[in-house]
Amino acid sequence: MRSFTDHLRTLVFFVLTTLSHHVLASNPLIIEQSFYEDNSSVLSFSQVKTKKFSKFDGVLSKGYTDSALWVRLKLDSTKLQNQQKVAIKVLPAFLDEIKLFSENDDLEKMVVGDRYPQKNNAVTALNFNFVNTFNPEQPYVWLRLKTTSSSLMSVEAMTIDEFNQSSFAEHLLGSLTVGIFCCFALMGLVYFLQAPELVNGTFLVKQLINLFLAFMYFGYGHIFLSDIIQSTTVDYLTSFTLLLYSLATSAFYWAFYKEYQLRKWVTVFFTLFMSLLVLEIFISYFGYMRATLSLNIKLNAIACIFNFLLIPLWGVDWAKETQPLMSKRKIILIQSLTFIIYGFSFLPHFSLYQASKVSTYLFMLNAFFSSLLIFILIRHRAIKLDQNRLIEVAIKETQYEQEKLRREKQEQFMAMLTHELKTPLSLIRFAVRTAFGKSKVTTQIDQAVDDINAVIERCELANKLDMGWQFNKEKKNIKTIMAKCLERHDCENRISLSPMPDEDVLIDVSFFNIMIGNLIENALKYSPKEELIYIELITSKSQNNLCIIIKNKVGRVGLPDKNRVFEKYYRSEYAHEVTGSGLGLYIVKSLVELLGGNVEYTYEDGFVVFKLCLNQ
Repeated sequence: MRSFTDHLRTLVFFVLTTLSHHVLASNPLIIEQSFYEDNSSVLSFSQVKTKKFSKFDGVLSKGYTDSALWVRLKLDSTKLQNQQKVAIKVLPAFLDEIKLFSENDDLEKMVVGDRYPQKNNAVTALNFNFVNTFNPEQPYVWLRLKTTSSSLMSVEAMTIDEFNQSSFAEHLLGSLTVGIFCCFALMGLVYFLQAPELVNGTFLVKQLINLFLAFMYFGYGHIFLSDIIQSTTVDYLTSFTLLLYSLATSAFYWAFYKEYQLRKWVTVFFTLFMSLLVLEIFISYFGYMRATLSLNIKLNAIACIFNFLLIPLWGVDWAKETQPLMSKRKIILIQSLTFIIYGFSFLPHFSLYQASKVSTYLFMLNAFFSSLLIFILIRHRAIKLDQNRLIEVAIKETQYEQEKLRREKQEQFMAMLTHELKTPLSLIRFAVRTAFGKSKVTTQIDQAVDDINAVIERCELANKLDMGWQFNKEKKNIKTIMAKCLERHDCENRISLSPMPDEDVLIDVSFFNIMIGNLIENALKYSPKEELIYIELITSKSQNNLCIIIKNKVGRVGLPDKNRVFEKYYRSEYAHEVTGSGLGLYIVKSLVELLGGNVEYTYEDGFVVFKLCLNQ
């Protein structure tokens, strides 16, 4: 099955073949062509005939001018018969006004252009055209051009049969070119849907505008839209789309270059340049289209130098680019080719060289090749991003496997630690009690064994959290649960308990016991031994939550770091005087978050305050 690229290559081949055939076709009926520039734009035909005309070859190219340009064509009487119909074809299809004058009449015989209805043309085609009767005694054809766009005009004279063949070639060229731009737009849409990023978005917008511009540039807008909207609106749409195309192209390159380490002047350039393009569009709305288009071509020539030469060479800080999406050499190569293509398309509009028939198609050729090169940039970027994503996935998979292995080893270690330490500790406790009975030494050793067991249990709990601990909520009486929790700690003489609400709450009992137990233990351990610990429990039906507040006076170890108090293994500077693992508050916070609640630490008037809230 043929790939999309193969089909695109075939389309390109047909376009270039059709263009070369169309451009290289000879024009034997015109033996002389000359022009006169009427700077005042008010001279009549009879006045112009007395002026001295300058000969030119190929295509008339006078750039953006307020002048009226008169073109005189001399037809070869040896190749035409008297009263034979001759077709006069004028390109490109975005010229505003072309008038045909008769030798014996000071008034125009016909007027065509994209500001006039399509029916003014002798034949419906992608060009402007007249059909005139040849008179050997009057071999001259006179045309007057007035346009807001660039004064680039190609004129051909041919028989009706030759005209029909030429129009068919133009239709083929136009449809194939529009088809290619449609393919570029579809590719832009596919890339954007696959990865909705700024670069892909601006590429899509640029190609959609490019597609519509090609539609208007080749004359399809004049054929298909003139019956729907006014011809003057068709003309405005063509010029307006050209301005949008410049803005979209600049937006794309700005988005593209932003992925690299840019020097500050590049940001300043794009900000200023795109602001000027927006200002152009605003000014064009008030009717200054010729001045706007003239300024636009100059700005684009400047942008061409910056985008394709200065920025790739000096605008990117390549020394800071460790893994660029595209290498410096490749970007400079592609942008240099684009610069050459853009340069050739700009030259005819500045009257810097003698234009030829191909000059009327240079802008679309530029749009085609620049789109092709941009597509190469986008494609290369997409491939590079895909490679980076695959590498990231591989790294993450490796990290996942390593983490999985680490957790398995950690679980094995904890299982071993529990088994290997708890049994000897039980034996130590039994031996001490047997040897010393109820004595001070026995009490001290029992407390030490309890501390070690507490550290082991907390390490087990932390390990369970790391491995992913499941919870099970059920309806339980909160007053009963709280009472049992306090009994386990055997500290009623140090607890000041506010009246408990006697109601059922939705709670995981084991999690609750661990959280409250750790907070009470923390308060008992770090508060002065003679001071009370205050516990308050609040239920709120309106907010549907349960809050427990535990307060204790600040002990001699001082206050913990507010930003690190719930951090795993964190202990304050003087807390090391007391036995602990640095896991108690970490376990509290982890369990609270697992249940969808929150826990806060504050300091209020000499009290350390922990407030734990659970959603019901």
